[in-house]
Amino acid sequence: MKIYYFKNLSNRLANKLKFPVPLGLKTRLKHNIKNYDIVHIADFRNVFNYQIYAQCKKHAIPYIVSPFGCVPYEMDAKFFIKKIFDLLWSKNMLKQAKYVTVQTQSEFDEVHKF
Repeated sequence: MKIYYFKNLSNRLANKLKFPVPLGLKTRLKHNIKNYDIVHIADFRNVFNYQIYAQCKKHAIPYIVSPFGCVPYEMDAKFFIKKIFDLLWSKNMLKQAKYVTVQTQSEFDEVHKF
């Protein structure tokens, strides 16, 4: 098994604003995803995980999603952005996953409501 790590364009974007921009991910996916047996998507509400999901779907590669507590909505400044993102991408990503791993019973319940 190989694990790839990608540098972020900006640690501030990744850590403070929760907007990672992994350098080189798109190119590696394009050239290598067909060689994978399965892909693990950790978290799910971000643009780069959508790129991974789209490539998995395109090449019929099964994938696992681990939401890590990101499914429920909080009434915060990002509430509407999350709702729109979910309508466009996240719901299908979860529904089409080969497996979804959860950490707690409440996360299990949230995923099933989603």
